Amino acid sequence: QDGSTSPALWLIHRPQAQMAPRQSRTRVGALLRSTTSSAAVLDRLLEASDAREASSQQFLDAIECAILDLSVVVSDRSYRLEFTENYRALFTLQNSWYRSEVLEACLNNDETLYVNGMQHSLSATTREAAEDLELCWMKLLDMLHTWSKSTMLSTTPPIKSVLAMFDKAWAAYEKLYITELIDIESHSRYPVQMAIALEGELRDLEARAALRRGGKNITLPGDDLPRVERPVTPRVRQRSLSGGSSCSSPHIRRQSSEEKTDMEVLLQQQQRHAQADVSSDRAPVPQLQCLAESATSKPRRAALGKLVAQVAQLNACANIRGRGRDDMTIDVLEAAATQFLRPTESPSAAARRVVASTVLSSFAELRNHLVKMSRDLRLVDPQLSNNSELVKHLVAWEEAWELGARFLVNPELLEALCGVAAQAAAAQRFAPKLRGLLEDQDAELFLVLPRLVLLGALANPAHAPLAECFLPEHFGVIEEDAQPSSRAGARDASGRDFVLPGGIDSVNEPEAVRQSRQGIYSEEMDELLQHFEAVTKRSADDSLEGLMRQVVSGPGCSVPQQSFDEDVERFLLRLEALSMELQRNKANEWNRCCALLLQCIEAVAQRMNQ
Repeated sequence: QDGSTSPALWLIHRPQAQMAPRQSRTRVGALLRSTTSSAAVLDRLLEASDAREASSQQFLDAIECAILDLSVVVSDRSYRLEFTENYRALFTLQNSWYRSEVLEACLNNDETLYVNGMQHSLSATTREAAEDLELCWMKLLDMLHTWSKSTMLSTTPPIKSVLAMFDKAWAAYEKLYITELIDIESHSRYPVQMAIALEGELRDLEARAALRRGGKNITLPGDDLPRVERPVTPRVRQRSLSGGSSCSSPHIRRQSSEEKTDMEVLLQQQQRHAQADVSSDRAPVPQLQCLAESATSKPRRAALGKLVAQVAQLNACANIRGRGRDDMTIDVLEAAATQFLRPTESPSAAARRVVASTVLSSFAELRNHLVKMSRDLRLVDPQLSNNSELVKHLVAWEEAWELGARFLVNPELLEALCGVAAQAAAAQRFAPKLRGLLEDQDAELFLVLPRLVLLGALANPAHAPLAECFLPEHFGVIEEDAQPSSRAGARDASGRDFVLPGGIDSVNEPEAVRQSRQGIYSEEMDELLQHFEAVTKRSADDSLEGLMRQVVSGPGCSVPQQSFDEDVERFLLRLEALSMELQRNKANEWNRCCALLLQCIEAVAQRMNQ
């Protein structure tokens, strides 16, 4: 994905407030000392051209004033009235005849421009106009150069005709070039326009569903906004830099003089939705409920699927901070909706709802931002990666989708995450240090969490998949005839699966599966498991709580009212080594998992207290 732009693409959404202040004509005209003789004009243009390298705009201003002083007939600039609002603000007759950026684009004369990783080709007519303007520009400079070298000329050069040719060539190129930039600008906004239109269609379906239920209607952000129609997709000569298929681009029909201007329509829209409350991006619970029902309702699922697919295309164009994925499908939202709509009586169900809410919230907040953007598309930078708020929401949705794809679509891994969260929440009752770390969010907490994940994998086979995600080289592949939950675990002296105090969802493995686990662990993991079995075989229940306290404290740290045990210390040292490897192996993924795990622990603890 190439987010770069050509230097010629200088004006796509450049707010007027960011433009450099222009010198007034009166001030620039002082260079010409209010004289109208051709020789004096040439002298002053020559003086202004000396600073051309440092400030081409100052030289163009001097040319403009020379044309005024010599009463040169200039070309009609009424074509600027056909420009869009942004361009009209920069090209008013009172503001400027010439802009240095247009000259730069002419002299570069690039055949192609790149926006959102897409290649746009300028027409041959525009390139020919650029060549004509460059010739006139060079002729003007040559004339000034000749005038500076030859002081014995009996007549002055035909400066008026040269300036008239320059102005005519300038107007021809400016009209063609800016018109093509406007088309590219509208094409580049197509992914956003289509996403906004699809979001509005889904919102309509959600509102109708609420009315059909006969209950209280859920007011969503932007419900009072006029719906944005889907943009028309023309055939445009463009291709993706990667060689694949590109995002189709719309052709925005220009309004005739009899139609309302863009500003008039904008003012009317602002009056209609001035009271719309989208000041907060945080999605409320009723909005999550509505989104979850849309993902599980057949009529609305199709509309939601189209929106999710379009958001994936938008993400590929605009998200330069994340991976820019274009494969984000609706199945993750469906899985999140299923978990969100389930009852939450049990602690593990509360943890599942946290994971589901994370996915649903990020997508709901992205929808809220699309509503904000629909208020004035002129404020959307066509180089979509320059829209920082949009990119922020796309990054959040991409990360949430990846979390959902990892945990929600994989029931085994989801159970492991919820099980570890439940064990950690229960351990707070007899490990006060852990409770304090969770309350304060102390930095030491992030050394404890990987230990708890590994301890859960050792203690309960159902919790092993979470550790396996980050240490796959230490966990072998389960044979095809074994069940997904058949992971190696520790057993007490009676042969039962060992579960830490407060553990839930214990899995009792068949003896045949236990025997088929031979050799599926790495050497380090196997040694850790042996030390764990040695510690737990001779432990009573109160000692198991002590083991959890020692795991929270870490190796080399004394725990009050507990004597030093060499076997336990040896186990803690091996556990610490693997825990450091776990958090460093896939650092970014582990950090996101930590944030999710902490939320799950908090939700489970609240449910247990209730």
